[in-house]
Amino acid sequence: MINLRSYRQYWTDRIETATHIGEVLEIAIDKDMAKKIQSLPKGVNTLFILPPISSMGGSSADRLRSSDTCILFIMRKYDPMRQTAFQTLEETQPAIEEIAQILTTDFSRSCSTWRLDTEHISIMPETEFFAGFAGWSIEFKVAT
Repeated sequence: MINLRSYRQYWTDRIETATHIGEVLEIAIDKDMAKKIQSLPKGVNTLFILPPISSMGGSSADRLRSSDTCILFIMRKYDPMRQTAFQTLEETQPAIEEIAQILTTDFSRSCSTWRLDTEHISIMPETEFFAGFAGWSIEFKVAT
């Protein structure tokens, strides 16, 4: 299981040098989540970090391995009277491509903490996450 503090810190550190991402917001499903998201400024690409989903498996008890499914969102608040969701997707696409590049570059090096499963990376458009938001999600798996 990924240590949440180090996972959050990893993305916070990477975003400091990112050119297409303005903010990082840790998201947990709670009563204040909608307020946090709705208070974001328009026109800023925000990386939403969700806690990974952990699973374990193996052929025997002494061969158990842990795997985490991670999902990140790059979202931008936009004005639907001035712009379409599709236009917002076009504008946020460089940010999700930057996240994918960070993943593949960092994990191609020997990262002692996590090992990226490069066979399971999915990038999906997101236009109904919250009203007035559009962007992308990226799902990937890491072995811990």
